[in-house]
Amino acid sequence: MKYFVNTTDQQVFAFEDDVEVIESDGVYNFNTAEGVPLDSLPVTLVPCDPPLPYEPPPMDAAGAIAERNALLAAAALRIDPLNDAVELGDATPAEVAALKAWRQYRVALNRIEQQAGFPAAVDWPKAPG
Repeated sequence: MKYFVNTTDQQVFAFEDDVEVIESDGVYNFNTAEGVPLDSLPVTLVPCDPPLPYEPPPMDAAGAIAERNALLAAAALRIDPLNDAVELGDATPAEVAALKAWRQYRVALNRIEQQAGFPAAVDWPKAPG
């Protein structure tokens, strides 16, 4: 990959290695491997290092609890109808298994505060499929 930054807005452009870069008097032009010019690119592009991978900032306790609560609310929307089917006595074996999986997920969500890395590094449980 070749990286160029737009000096006007700091947007980084990444080009595959097969893109030909032609520099003339500090202005860079780009052609495909077939020699077709890549139009509509800013004229203020200059080479740069690859950008660092994005890492979200660590979550604080309030943010982790808010995320957990949102996931619990979504889980409740899946659990309630499964509970209804079980209580009515007409749940299929698949629905019974799904209810168990969703309940286990909900328990795991409720235990995130007990994790060693909480709140900065929460190992979020995966929702059932």
